[in-house]
Amino acid sequence: MKNNTKYGYYPIQRPLPFDDLPTEDEVCLVPSTVTKSRRVTSKNSIESILEHRDDTLLFMTMAVTMTSMNEMPIVHAYNGPIPTDIRGINRAVPQRLFHIAPHFYFEDSRILQYWNKPFETEKKLSNFKVSLGIDFSMTNEMTRPQKMHASFLNKLWVAWLQSRGHKVIPNVSFPDEWQEDYWIEGWPRHSVIAISSVGVLTHGNPKEWLKAVERIRKVLQPIYILRYGPKIPDENNENCIYFDNDNSRSANGW
Repeated sequence: MKNNTKYGYYPIQRPLPFDDLPTEDEVCLVPSTVTKSRRVTSKNSIESILEHRDDTLLFMTMAVTMTSMNEMPIVHAYNGPIPTDIRGINRAVPQRLFHIAPHFYFEDSRILQYWNKPFETEKKLSNFKVSLGIDFSMTNEMTRPQKMHASFLNKLWVAWLQSRGHKVIPNVSFPDEWQEDYWIEGWPRHSVIAISSVGVLTHGNPKEWLKAVERIRKVLQPIYILRYGPKIPDENNENCIYFDNDNSRSANGW
């Protein structure tokens, strides 16, 4: 299904169901990156795959556009209203806090409970005006392929929900090796984004964290950064909106 549309200097295939691929300056692409899509021959097979979960994730990957260098999902910018508060989906749903934005800032095993039931989770998120993207970990103990896989899943979740009409704020997470390109490839430019600092002061590397955030500012040029968790010493707070760690709030009876 090729057409004459160009993405930057490169021809692209326009995949289903997107018909509004972002312009080149709206998404972060590493140098010499073109986009890819999956070739589909049967309309019935498309509908069947997109509406049913399977372990290959085809129902997600066929719904989004990928970059070619690292085949990362391309995420659209969010420029809507800023949420008044951010709470864990595990609290926001049962408490019916539909005026806030639910997040996934907790351990990977708990995120998997939602990831493994994508349509059920999507139904829960449909009650909210906007949600934050998931936050699978990229820790020093992990190998590079594991970190790339986590970055892929974080972007795929946002891009898939966006393809189904949901408003999602990209949660930009990153490894200590912030000079790498794979983790920033595919995230949108000129968007409201979210960044978490939970655990940085106790288990992370604050200096490298600051360098990564500065790279995000330079490359993605975010409109606002929704900062979840404690402030980091010497952090640039320009265009930042800070939200407390509600896991700590809950532990303290807030």
